[in-house]
Amino acid sequence: MFRRLENERSGSSGWFLYAVQIDSGGLPAGTFPDYGKFGHWNDGCLYMGANGFNSSGGSAGSIFASFSLNDMENGLPLTGAVGLANLGSSLFPTNLLGTQPGQMPPPGTPNYFVRTATTTTYEVRTFTPGTNCGAGGTMSAATAVSHVSAPPPNNPPQPNDPGSLHNLDSLGTRIMQKVQYRKVGSAESLWVVSTARTPAALSGPLWGQLDVTGGTIATTAVQTAIHAPDNTLWRWMGSIAADQDGNVAIGYSTTNGVAPNFPSIAYAGRLATDPPNTLPQTETQLIAGGGSQLFDCGGAPCHRWGDYTSMSVDPVDDCTFWYTNEYYPDQTEGDPARATGTRASAPLSSPVAARARLRQRLQLLRHRGGRQHRGRDQLRRLGP
Repeated sequence: MFRRLENERSGSSGWFLYAVQIDSGGLPAGTFPDYGKFGHWNDGCLYMGANGFNSSGGSAGSIFASFSLNDMENGLPLTGAVGLANLGSSLFPTNLLGTQPGQMPPPGTPNYFVRTATTTTYEVRTFTPGTNCGAGGTMSAATAVSHVSAPPPNNPPQPNDPGSLHNLDSLGTRIMQKVQYRKVGSAESLWVVSTARTPAALSGPLWGQLDVTGGTIATTAVQTAIHAPDNTLWRWMGSIAADQDGNVAIGYSTTNGVAPNFPSIAYAGRLATDPPNTLPQTETQLIAGGGSQLFDCGGAPCHRWGDYTSMSVDPVDDCTFWYTNEYYPDQTEGDPARATGTRASAPLSSPVAARARLRQRLQLLRHRGGRQHRGRDQLRRLGP
């Protein structure tokens, strides 16, 4: 595992690069971290959660870790600790949103790790690190938090795919990104999103707001729902964030098996004053995809769809949402001969009380290479 931090404090360019060997410090040799998520906290630690696999490809348990941000930001030898336990699949840490003193968790608050446990519950644990984020940390027992009934999703289809051989992987009920912590007034919340089967047997983002005010984990979600504004599109690969006022944006991929509904990018939102369990700030298509992913991986149809998207809040104004996802601009890009794709990142202006809906204004800003396959990143500005 590599962690890279830009040397901003010194004002110089370049990066501090750290390589962390996961299978050390008591973990079995060959333990591999997969589907990792990071979250920073106000205790000076960077936290990580990942699924552990052994050298034979079988599950080894949940990986959890803490690392010293002070060490990384100053180019010092890294203090950290990595643990492994059978705590269930896809247990991920919380990421702190907000920069002002009043937005911080109370001093001494441990980081929260969350997983989807059953079709009706999350499991929330607290992780207290050792000295300087090193050895000696403790993971608490799980608290079950109920959410709306959410059966596992099916895999979304694509146009131009006879026999549905290349249906895209929904990744099941796993939490799709790092858990997001947001404090508004005195209320402390964790925002989470996964994917579930809708009543129409499609897929949609299961999102929830969990109450952790004062360090007490409430056993019932503040609000929770499966986003399914119609029975036409499959929606999956979601990510979520809340701004300084408690307004929320969720981004995700959409598709179905009929052209022109190729895998595309959309988002929806809610104002803090909207009725609970709803996303009434109308779904908006950010980018319309123009092709399906029809190539093979390792001699078999390729089903994976990036595995990750990201919804974040700009720390400068604390109300602009930045969203990253992927799509194919045309079928030539997604056919077996080229196997290329496009990764899109966009800032979304936060909804405010005076705005009836999220409106978009697009501006192409930059391009850069993609990770999964050769591609381009596009940053687009959405606002009033």
